[in-house]
Amino acid sequence: MIKSSISRLYHKCLTLNEIPGMKKLAYLFLFFSSTSGFTQNWAPAGAKWYIDIWNMPPNPTHGYVYIEATIDTVILGVNCRKLEKAFHAANGNVSDYGFDYMYSDSNKVYHWLNNSFYTLYDFSAVAGDTLILPSASGIGCTDTIIKMVVDSTGITTVGSQNLRTLYVSTINNTCSFLNPLIEKIGSMGGIFPFGYAWLDVNI
Repeated sequence: MIKSSISRLYHKCLTLNEIPGMKKLAYLFLFFSSTSGFTQNWAPAGAKWYIDIWNMPPNPTHGYVYIEATIDTVILGVNCRKLEKAFHAANGNVSDYGFDYMYSDSNKVYHWLNNSFYTLYDFSAVAGDTLILPSASGIGCTDTIIKMVVDSTGITTVGSQNLRTLYVSTINNTCSFLNPLIEKIGSMGGIFPFGYAWLDVNI
C-alpha cells in the first residue's frame, strides 16, 4: 500500500516519446471549488478540470481543455452528471469539445459510450484485477478492447480526504494510461485514464 499527500494536483503527463503517435504535451490542474468539495463520489456540481496542452512541432499551439461538471440528468433511468468540455486556445479562440455523461456507485465510476454505460474506474479493485474497457476515438489506441490491469493500490491525501489510488498498466494493447488514478478525481490526464482521452467529442 502506497500513501502520498498532495494539496493540489499539477502534473506533467506523458510526452511524445511515451505515447506512440501522439504529438501532445499536457499538464493537468484540478480544481474543486469550496462549494462542491468532495461531497459526492464523482464529479460534484462545479468540479473543474484544467488540462494545459502543448501541441508539438511541426504545428505548435498552446491552450487548455476546460471541463466542468454541470447539471444532473437521467439516462435509461440512471441519474448521472453532465460534464461539458471546451478547448481554449492561447489566441483566445474557444472550441466546443462536446460533453460526457458519468455517474458513480459503490466505488465505481460509469461512463456513457455507444448507447450504454460501462465501468470506467473501479476503486475497490486490488492488485491483479483486470478491468475491460471499450476503446474510443482520440485516445491513441488501435485496439477495440482495452485491458487495464491493476499493478498496485495506494492512498492519496487531498486536503483532509484519503482517496483510493490505483497504479495500472495494460497488456496486449497499444494504449497508455496516465498514472495514478485517484478516486473522485480521475487520472493525471483529467477525467479519463487514457492518454489524451479529452479529445473524445460527443462519443
